[in-house]
Amino acid sequence: MNHHTAVWALFDERSSLERALEALNFNGFSYSDISVILPTDHETSDYKKSSAMLIGAGALPLPGLGALVAAGPIMAALGAAGAAGMEKEISKSLVELGLPENQACLYESLLREGRMLLSLNVYNQEAAMKAKDLLESCAASEITGTPETLNFFPSFPGAPALEGSFSQA
Repeated sequence: MNHHTAVWALFDERSSLERALEALNFNGFSYSDISVILPTDHETSDYKKSSAMLIGAGALPLPGLGALVAAGPIMAALGAAGAAGMEKEISKSLVELGLPENQACLYESLLREGRMLLSLNVYNQEAAMKAKDLLESCAASEITGTPETLNFFPSFPGAPALEGSFSQA
């Protein structure tokens, strides 16, 4: 059985997101496991330079959100919806990627407000905890894991409950 285990977080500032990308990579996380989504109204030239190692970067028009810049494995899920011409909310794509519906809806609403989303595939409990700590040190908020992350890595904050997020208030 293929389980999708991931850690998700939001950022208010592009510089914090870029610091997180650098910190994750410096600490052994592969760019191929990192996904990001940000509104195109953010300055994207510097972002593209710092995220050049992320796979599949591109702009996507999404209903209700306008154009977004997305990169990484998440691009496949979002791109498939766009390529099929589907009027699909981003929250539905996030649910398909393993997020609980309530968390996916929260992330969609915060993306609408201009926040930036990062997702990191993790393969063991140590990586999940390390990622959470690194993301917190880079000013991430609304840090959570997919239900599989919480079920398979019981010491991740919030496990086994799936309500809310697991960052500091």
